[in-house]
Amino acid sequence: MNESTRLADQLARAGFSPEATATISATAQAAVRRVDLAADELAAALAAGDVDAAVAAGVALASRREAAAAISNAVEPALRESYPWAEGYAFAAKAFDEAARAFTRALKATDPNTDAETILSAPKPSRDAYAALPALAHDLNAAAKLLAEVATIAMPRYVPSNPGHGLGLVASVPPENAEAALKAWTAPRAAHGRAGVWGSLTAAGATLRAAEADALAPVQAPDVPSTGPTPTWPTAATAVPLGFAE
Repeated sequence: MNESTRLADQLARAGFSPEATATISATAQAAVRRVDLAADELAAALAAGDVDAAVAAGVALASRREAAAAISNAVEPALRESYPWAEGYAFAAKAFDEAARAFTRALKATDPNTDAETILSAPKPSRDAYAALPALAHDLNAAAKLLAEVATIAMPRYVPSNPGHGLGLVASVPPENAEAALKAWTAPRAAHGRAGVWGSLTAAGATLRAAEADALAPVQAPDVPSTGPTPTWPTAATAVPLGFAE
């Protein structure tokens, strides 16, 4: 299976229509051809010893990273226009809710702030939940990242840079707990314990859940700014707590 066929197959399995799949595949192929042409021109210039031409071709090619970005930038508009974002958000919300339920069950079964010596003498269900919390928080981080990425396009009212919007996307917070929950949400990663920001939010009275696509309710509190830095999501390789500020 060549790259073109693989891309078309992946798009079809992701829910794109045949027409959208054909358009996106053609756009990607055209971008790849442009990158290949620049690479060929660079190779020819080097072989001929033409320094000026080699420099020009090298600038055009730039680097593999920039070449990949060029392809991505060429395809992205078609992706944004064609993808069924409502279905995509529903999928992301379901994944987040499943991760949130698993995390919440473990959190209820143990105390994440217990010291290691004490947890060794705790009942097995509590020890198992204690051991699982970091991995479950990591799963929730990944689910939250996907949810936020889809929400950026699927929810016109969602503003990623607004902490109240970010919190409202992933949790339900009673008005009386809004200030405490927002402070937990915007706290540095180091401020959270073993259960990460999700444990801090739960302790602050928030219920972890994905917002309905058409019912985002930003969390607001008078003593917490309504604007802030965009969330810094952890990479797949780092099971670190989620937080806004470093």
